Amino acid sequence: MTRPPDHRLARIALRNFKRFEELDLELANFSLLVGPNNSGKSTLLQACSLLDFCYRASLQRQNGGYEFANRTFGVDEFAAIPTAAPQDLWHERRAMSDKTAIPIRLEAELRSGEKYAFEVSTTYNRFSVKADPENAAPVDPKTFGVAFIPGFTGFWPREERRTPAVLRSMKAEGQHGGIVRNLLLDLMVQTPERWESFKRVLGEIFPDIEVLGPEFDEQVDRYIRSTYHEEAKSARGRRKPPAFDLFSAGSGFHQFVQIFASIYSENATTVLLDEPDAHLFSKLQARLHDLLQKLVGDGLQVIAASHSPELIAAADPRSIVSFANGTPRRLEVRADVAGTARTLEALENVALLLVDAYERVVVVEDRSDEEQLRWWMEKLLPADDWRRLQTRLVFLHARQRPTGDRVNTMLDAIERTFSGKRTLHIQAFVVADRDYRSDEEIEREKKQHAGTAFTRQRWRVWERTEIENYLLSREGVRGALGAAGSAGELFDIPRSAIDALFDAAVEGGRDRVRERLLDAVQREAREQKKGVEASTMLRAAEKQLATIWTGTERLGWVDAKEQVLPTLRRELKERHGASFSDRDVCRCTPEQDVGGDMRAAVEAIAKFLLGR
Repeated sequence: MTRPPDHRLARIALRNFKRFEELDLELANFSLLVGPNNSGKSTLLQACSLLDFCYRASLQRQNGGYEFANRTFGVDEFAAIPTAAPQDLWHERRAMSDKTAIPIRLEAELRSGEKYAFEVSTTYNRFSVKADPENAAPVDPKTFGVAFIPGFTGFWPREERRTPAVLRSMKAEGQHGGIVRNLLLDLMVQTPERWESFKRVLGEIFPDIEVLGPEFDEQVDRYIRSTYHEEAKSARGRRKPPAFDLFSAGSGFHQFVQIFASIYSENATTVLLDEPDAHLFSKLQARLHDLLQKLVGDGLQVIAASHSPELIAAADPRSIVSFANGTPRRLEVRADVAGTARTLEALENVALLLVDAYERVVVVEDRSDEEQLRWWMEKLLPADDWRRLQTRLVFLHARQRPTGDRVNTMLDAIERTFSGKRTLHIQAFVVADRDYRSDEEIEREKKQHAGTAFTRQRWRVWERTEIENYLLSREGVRGALGAAGSAGELFDIPRSAIDALFDAAVEGGRDRVRERLLDAVQREAREQKKGVEASTMLRAAEKQLATIWTGTERLGWVDAKEQVLPTLRRELKERHGASFSDRDVCRCTPEQDVGGDMRAAVEAIAKFLLGR
């Protein structure tokens, strides 16, 4: 049996269209457009939609087939993309130069090999569409089409019956919320098999909801009646469930109805979806991805713009088109090594996108360190800088205290993951705990990382033992107790009582610090291959302890993570019914208690990521 030609889009190129002066992009059967707001994702969808308009508007019958003819349209007739002024469609709004029209040019290649190009110009408030004379012969419009489905905007309370011309106009204007009942009615009447497929899809997602057939009598009705049953299927046979108007359903159900009613009602080979996941909670977003993949498997092409972490995470990385930091490009990832790199560093698709776009990562020991570093960055950085950083911040977890060699191995693995023509040169900002290392050890490590083997790395070692030690602030704890709102008789807890518990928890950590210092002395002796007697190492640890165990300096050396903070939290709970979170402690820590090296580290990371 001969397989029908594949008329899905293989490539699209555009010139002088909206934000893009030029763009040439290959399209997969499932393409996920990902990037910041106003980066051009919707513009690409609109370009595909405009291509379809030009193709159909230029067709005319000829000898039982089709040929292209040039056309002109008034503003109201140009039902391709909603726009306040014609010039808004042109790059930098330049539609004319010295009284000469500057055309928008759209080119497309189908998987079956046909190539088409069209130019759109505007003069005297009229649009002209010119088909390229080198175009291939038109394929039957029933076997090729691009359908644009805008983001969800909500259903209209009532819908009049619309003519096909009005439906086309409302689709072009993005008024899908006012035509859903019309789509359902046409689906049921004109293509019953598609209506049943539509109902099956909804039944997979919402098994307790059944959409009923729309009702409309042309002789007596003005509005279409569309209802649904909402009841467990097991109970439907016992009594007739009530029918609710479609408008009364939830927004998640509305969104699925709009998306799939539009898909099944269109005779299209390519569907364009603009943020189809908006307003859906995470599980529905993941299910949406699964259903779209089924449609792709059935021969439909889906091009979707999305911000959804769930949708991005579920996608094959090679199906993602990145709109971050420059010209849109497909995320070119090698399937044979991507799994290894992602297993090694738990890199998800969102992280791969940011690495591809900015070639910068921050390396920490584990997720807990990442979380706390994010808190301090949010607290200490200017709000505008923090907002910018969130769109490009990628953490890698070393799962142990980082070393220069291990970080190089991680960077090499990630660089091998990408297979594009452009070679990535990923750089890392490495943040490591001190872990009771002496000043001499830290200095040796610093000199080592300054060597030529580690030019891709910038290092910062905390002056305090671990990042948790920066949470040891009396004022921070007092503020966090108030922020928690669970301190019982909080204002009856004397300040002195909170301070006493804080000091007791810190002082109780002295013995553990002695043990850790002794471990550090022994480790350094092994690494330096020094033969040192046990008594000598013990005296060295005691001497260092006596030096550091004074005033606030001891706060940098205690085991804040495993001992001091848990002890303080337990004592406050048992004695006063009070509790606090580490994040609230960070937020409430006053400026004078924030370590200078923490502030310097945060500023250095921001400078590194923002390329300053």
